[in-house]
Amino acid sequence: MTDTQQDHTATQEGVCGQHGMKVLDLQVGGHRYGKNGKKTGMLDRGDGVVLKALQAPPRGTRELGLYRSVFSPSCTDTDLLALRRFLPVYYGTDTVDGATCLVMKNLAHDFLCPNILDLKMGQVTYDPEATPEKKEHEIVKYPPLKHLGFQITGMMVIDL
Repeated sequence: MTDTQQDHTATQEGVCGQHGMKVLDLQVGGHRYGKNGKKTGMLDRGDGVVLKALQAPPRGTRELGLYRSVFSPSCTDTDLLALRRFLPVYYGTDTVDGATCLVMKNLAHDFLCPNILDLKMGQVTYDPEATPEKKEHEIVKYPPLKHLGFQITGMMVIDL
């Protein structure tokens, strides 16, 4: 599936019904599609594929570039090739309600009761171009991040 093959537009009505997509109910952290009228977050097609709406540039552009590079058939970069096994399979892009989305494998699809963890890795969670206010907001949100090097932003555990 190429970017051009997956370049059709769905309306918000289509997201919730006609196209069989819904807001991903297993999402435990990050931006939630439709929250506060925003079109960022994850949508579930119900067939083992999820759509992740891209954030505004430069973040969304960088994320799209990463997936395109890592999953390019002509990729020869050994670091990117090694990274492939840690990422969901990338199938291309799609446009949903005017937003460009990454189309990826839903890693939890084949599990009956998946346990989900959303983890931010690294000591910095803000964009290099972030405003001083945004940087300060991120720093005070979880002070141990600087020393631990990771932050759990959400978790769902199914207790059987």
